[in-house]
Amino acid sequence: EGAEYPWGDGYRARQANCDELASDIQDGTSIGRTTAVGIYPYPSAEGVHDLAGNVWEWCLNVYAASVNTDIRGDASRVLRGGSWDYGVKYLRAAVRLGFDADYRNDYIGFRVCRGAPIEKRNTGARIAGPRKR
Repeated sequence: EGAEYPWGDGYRARQANCDELASDIQDGTSIGRTTAVGIYPYPSAEGVHDLAGNVWEWCLNVYAASVNTDIRGDASRVLRGGSWDYGVKYLRAAVRLGFDADYRNDYIGFRVCRGAPIEKRNTGARIAGPRKR
């Protein structure tokens, strides 16, 4: 949608887990570590929490060619979202970093997603119980 941050445009104190003190945010905070997902009540339009702040999230995209998502090779990959150890400007949706895939740090992580299984609805006659054979 072109928003500056996942929740929309503009940043106000305590919208994400980041180093607000380094960004001179009035009444800002700096927790100095990761927090549980959902602590900050500013989800994206799709209802996803913590797309900005907490930890930089690994993406599959190759940094030098972002349309390339081939898992083979050792090219640098994209990190997005900023972290608890970075200022507000790094949380913007347009910001990305690139690191080698074997790079590790306490402000880098990844998002685990789990979808609910799709169940088929019985649109025909209601079945009262198991069929006899």
